[in-house]
Amino acid sequence: MVEIKISNLSPFKKAYSPIKLKKIAEKVFVNEGIADHNCELSLVFCDDEFIRNLNKTYRKKNKPTDVLSFSVPSHFPIGEIKHMGEIVISLESVFNKYSENPEKAKQEIYLLFCHALLHLLGYVHDTQEQRKAMMEKQAKYLNIDLKSAWIKYPKRMERKG
Repeated sequence: MVEIKISNLSPFKKAYSPIKLKKIAEKVFVNEGIADHNCELSLVFCDDEFIRNLNKTYRKKNKPTDVLSFSVPSHFPIGEIKHMGEIVISLESVFNKYSENPEKAKQEIYLLFCHALLHLLGYVHDTQEQRKAMMEKQAKYLNIDLKSAWIKYPKRMERKG
């Protein structure tokens, strides 16, 4: 069982489906071997200023980003709820990128969420092989083609890795 505690601090209130987010999390956890635990995670939707402050505090980067994830140590007593961590997504960033296409914005939210879940489970994309593995998992978990399974950044925000 997965419980997602959602806080939406952004002005974009109906940009996502909590049911779809839960289904994505359940699919990821089942396929990653976490399904035998009761899991919970926190999900915060925010604006660019909120996420910029987190990015500055925790990553020493004084600029907004689209998503951050904060994991929790993995040891926990058996039988208790496993808190997986916290995911923060800037809906302002998403809607700035897809202001003309709300459906693409929604797809991007689910992609960011899936991406952050994989980070909570220890996946990184520091090398080409790691990035490919994450892309393949995201495509599988979201039922999308591989080309759509990576977060596309405008040139000014292009990231390495």
